[in-house]
Amino acid sequence: MSGQIKRDVLLRDLRRSLRQLSWNAEQQFAYVDNLGVDVDEIALEFDDLFRIAESMATQGLISADFFARLKSIDSQLSAMTREGAEVWEREKVKNSEEWETLRKLATETLKAANDA
Repeated sequence: MSGQIKRDVLLRDLRRSLRQLSWNAEQQFAYVDNLGVDVDEIALEFDDLFRIAESMATQGLISADFFARLKSIDSQLSAMTREGAEVWEREKVKNSEEWETLRKLATETLKAANDA
């Protein structure tokens, strides 16, 4: 698979993941409930893609600005994870500042994805 194809696939999948992270709590719950998993699954999906993006950024296949935005989301998710299991509880997903920050970062990064 060529670098361009890998990049295109990664960007497609990142856009999907960013949309999921930017959704409101009810949309996120509907998604994970349909899969039969917990809400942390959307963070795990992003993490898998972030690791690939990290490698592609090193190779110059995605822009440094876009990768920096992805890294800010990764940092937010890491901070949330350090807070413990409570941050992943449905009430926190609905009403916490951490989740609002995450959604804002994801929305902004999704807008920047076209210039990646």
